[in-house]
Amino acid sequence: MPVNEPVSVTLNAGEEAVVEFSPIGQVVEHAVVVLAISKAKDTTYEISMDGTTVFGPSGIPPTDIDDTVQTFIPPRSFGSNCTVTVSNTGAATKTYHVQLIGYEQDAGGGA
Repeated sequence: MPVNEPVSVTLNAGEEAVVEFSPIGQVVEHAVVVLAISKAKDTTYEISMDGTTVFGPSGIPPTDIDDTVQTFIPPRSFGSNCTVTVSNTGAATKTYHVQLIGYEQDAGGGA
């Protein structure tokens, strides 16, 4: 999925969704300012960047999709992918919205 594009997934009870964001083109790094996910009861959230877990597993998202406040200060960076795993641990079907907001930067950290 391209960075900055919102994604929606619907999960039945016990299901898990893995959303992978990757920069398009020849980007050295991508800085993540906001990672917003719908907040729901009976859900776990986990985020990894380039294979390293940077958030979770947690019962609350880094920030809610309705807030979109800055999540990482300073922004976190990834080179090849950012993976968001959302698990519906409840009994009801739920729809989640996921949006990663950031910018491209060179290896020195400049935009």
